[in-house]
Amino acid sequence: GMVFQNPDNQIVSNVVEEDVAFAPENLGVPSEEIRRRVDDALRAVGMYEYRTYAPQLLSGGQKQRVAIAGVLAMQPQCVVLDEPTAMLDPQGRREVLDTIERLNREKGITVILITHHMDEAVRAGRVIAMSEGKIIADGTPQQVFARRARRPTDRAAAAGAPGARRRHPHGRAHARAVRPPAQAVHPGSLNQYPEEEALTPILEIQNLSHIYSPDTPFEHPALTNVDLTIGRGEFVGLIGHTGSGKST
Repeated sequence: GMVFQNPDNQIVSNVVEEDVAFAPENLGVPSEEIRRRVDDALRAVGMYEYRTYAPQLLSGGQKQRVAIAGVLAMQPQCVVLDEPTAMLDPQGRREVLDTIERLNREKGITVILITHHMDEAVRAGRVIAMSEGKIIADGTPQQVFARRARRPTDRAAAAGAPGARRRHPHGRAHARAVRPPAQAVHPGSLNQYPEEEALTPILEIQNLSHIYSPDTPFEHPALTNVDLTIGRGEFVGLIGHTGSGKST
């Protein structure tokens, strides 16, 4: 089974539960077993209550969970996941990773997780680190991360960087990290415009509300009476759980 980074590349049906059932149906799984697999897979990724929804009504993160459920319903021998948590919030990431670990542990499914998140890689039993198309490390997380942590100081010592490496009294090499002093950064200092000019709003929103699919069973409020002012040159981050209205 393969889970892509972009769920829109693999969702094929107009109803969530039908999409999850698509692969088992093509594999010839009996109807009763398909029903059980679909429900179990949707519960595993926290999307059971959305089983009758149309995928286009879901957020990006919710779509990704549906895509993962569609693969889980196949009960494959091997699952390859290409950055599957890229569109999920922290809670969603934990739930998906817990599900993947449980499948590996309880059902013996081989899992290949492609990720650049170190906190995800460290949960694996084996880590393969790649750079420019080549394998540069292969081992347990402890072995790989210990090796990568030593390399910067090793290179600095080879180049003769002062203080990068010193000799332990008993003859063992001992690495010492050299860090620049920390500096506090005030949010306003990120703005390239003068303070009085930065305070000039370039975007103002007042009492903005939006409802998806109004007057239908799929009605869902995305925004409710939102007020927002953004000044010139600001760097603004929007945070929130999956489906909280960030993209809207």
